[in-house]
Amino acid sequence: MISLDSQRLLPFCCPRTVKYLTSGVDDVAALQVHARPAIGSHPLLGFPLGLRPMRFTTLGHDHLDYHGTIEAYADVKQRFLAELPASAFALTNADDARGRFMVATTRARGAFYGTGPKTLLPWSVERCDERGMDIRLGPFRAHTHLVGEHNASNLAAMATAATLLGEDLEPITAAIPRLHGARGRMQRIVSGRVLGIVDYAHTPEALRLALATARRLRPDGRLIVVAGCGGDRDRQKRPALGALIATADTAIFSSDNPRSEDPRSIVATMLSGVPAPRRAHVRVELDRRRALQLAARVAKPGDVVLAVGKRHETSQEIAGTETPVGRRRRASRCSAPGQDARRGGEPVGEMCPDSALSMNLRRTSVGAERLTGFPRSLGSCLRSMSSTASSSRTSALPSSRK
Repeated sequence: MISLDSQRLLPFCCPRTVKYLTSGVDDVAALQVHARPAIGSHPLLGFPLGLRPMRFTTLGHDHLDYHGTIEAYADVKQRFLAELPASAFALTNADDARGRFMVATTRARGAFYGTGPKTLLPWSVERCDERGMDIRLGPFRAHTHLVGEHNASNLAAMATAATLLGEDLEPITAAIPRLHGARGRMQRIVSGRVLGIVDYAHTPEALRLALATARRLRPDGRLIVVAGCGGDRDRQKRPALGALIATADTAIFSSDNPRSEDPRSIVATMLSGVPAPRRAHVRVELDRRRALQLAARVAKPGDVVLAVGKRHETSQEIAGTETPVGRRRRASRCSAPGQDARRGGEPVGEMCPDSALSMNLRRTSVGAERLTGFPRSLGSCLRSMSSTASSSRTSALPSSRK
């Protein structure tokens, strides 16, 4: 899970060198490379750019519907770095179990980032709450609005890459407080009595990090999670995802992007991974909007509502059709029940359910934090939790909904 957008961070870290591909300047571009089958057959062959650095972050249970096994997936990732020229450098995560494997066959100069003493810029988190983190990068300290150790690791990776490109570390750490994460990646959308978070986690590894981070932000409150699994994608991970979601105090299994599959079948596979003692903590509501309404209704002051999987998307793919889930609305305030929006609510942008962060809205300050929007269903539900909501079906496996 990479909640930090590399293309956003590198221009801050390398202001003298980094240009985007569309600029027409032959300097440095930040690219994210996916290990799809075509690339797996011929990784980066004939690629028109001289790839000087390449960075490996982590490898999780993803794309196995393409690669078959995690080992085959790792081999493709390794080939990316193996094809780097000797003049390049390969930056890898020393904290990942496959970090050293990734640079075992490369001709490029190897470099490591991570928490250990043998990395170029050892990092650590000194403080973390719902408004951000204080982190250490080598000899420097910095504050970031991002949350979670995975984001601290990503910051360390980008700072290390920038220094390897010849940038000074001091201005890099000075730029970090101005950075804001990618949309829909551990984004706090409501920070009143109830904390609302949207995240894109869709692998067991990413979900585990998202759940742990959410609990740390409000350790005395309950964690309420709304999640599903995408259809026509890696079915092997669904039981593991279901088991992780069920560790929440209240877990609501819902529809994600079912595509051509029956949402009931997807949820049934997720439930197969839930241990019997945890079944009592699981509810099922296939309608995503109603699932978010249910989460908001059961939330109490001090709780965290975490909606995962959908990120900033504005529609659901159902039976081959992209179905909009609502219309955009003007920016408004959001607050928990009994809370005056003027005292604690945040002016954020209301949007359709699960279309978190797809349009830029006016800036707001919550401490030093800037919010750019939130999914209408979750945000408006948290605002009006005290009002009477429509009934939701919460049976173990509901009948199909038209």
